[in-house]
Amino acid sequence: MRLIGKNEKIENSLKELERGLEEFQSSDMWKNYLDTISVFHNYSPCNCLLIKLQYPSATFVAGFNVWKKLGRFVKKGEKGIAILAPVYKNFTRQVETVNGEIEEIEETVLIGFRTVYVFDITQTEGKELNLSIYHPLKGQAPEDLITSIENIIFSIGYSITYGDCGKAEGYTNSIQKLVFINNTREPLTQLATLVHELAHILLHNPTQLSRDEQEFEAESVAYVVLKSLGIEIGQSAFAYITVWHPTLKDFLERAERVRIAANNILDRI
Repeated sequence: MRLIGKNEKIENSLKELERGLEEFQSSDMWKNYLDTISVFHNYSPCNCLLIKLQYPSATFVAGFNVWKKLGRFVKKGEKGIAILAPVYKNFTRQVETVNGEIEEIEETVLIGFRTVYVFDITQTEGKELNLSIYHPLKGQAPEDLITSIENIIFSIGYSITYGDCGKAEGYTNSIQKLVFINNTREPLTQLATLVHELAHILLHNPTQLSRDEQEFEAESVAYVVLKSLGIEIGQSAFAYITVWHPTLKDFLERAERVRIAANNILDRI
C-alpha cells in the first residue's frame, strides 16, 4: 500500500486542497463549505472541499459498493471523485499495571492515507431513493424536530425557558444551565435559535474563544444542521460570518469543530 508522500494521486488531492484554500477568503466561500458539509457531514473538512472542487453540483456521494447495496449502479464512463481515506494499523505494546504486572494492550494508530473514489448520485442509475428527511419550510418548523432538539438539550442537563427576551433571539446561561428562547419569534427562528444555543453548549462550555468566534461557530453549526434536514434559514445565518481569512491551520481546526458538532446533533435527532 502506498501512503501519503509516495502516492501521486494523494499529492494531487493535496494540491487541489491548497488551490481551494487560496479561494477560501470570503464569507461566500465559507457558506459554500457549510453547504457542502450539510450534505456530507460524515466527511472530513478536507474531503468535503475535495468533493466540492471536483464535483461542485454533488448532492449525495458514496462508494461503488455502497451504491450497489442501495440498488444503484455507477453509469458507464463516469469518473470517480477522489478523496482521502485514512489508513490505520494495529500495534501491541506492553504496559505496567498498578499491581506491577506487565499487560499487553492493542492500539490503533493512523499511519497515512490512501486515495479512494466516490460517486455522486447523478452518476448512478437504478432504484429510486428517498434521501430527504424534511422539505424546505417557510416560517413554520416541524414540531417533532423542535422536540428532538429540546430533548438533546435536556439530556445534557440544561433546562429551556420560552419568553420575551427583547431584541435577542435567545441566550444560554451556562452557570444556571438554562437556555432561554424568545417566544415572540416565528417557530422557524425559534428552532434555529435552539440549534444555535445547543452548539454553544457543545462547543463553548468552557471556551477561550472570543464572543465573535463563538457566534461564528454556533451559527455555522445551526446552518449546517438545518440545511441537512432540508430547512433553509437564509442569509440571516451569516450575520456573524463577515470577515474571516483562514490559514490552512485555521480552516482545518474551525471546519472540523463545526463538522463534529453538527454531526453530533444530526446523529441524535
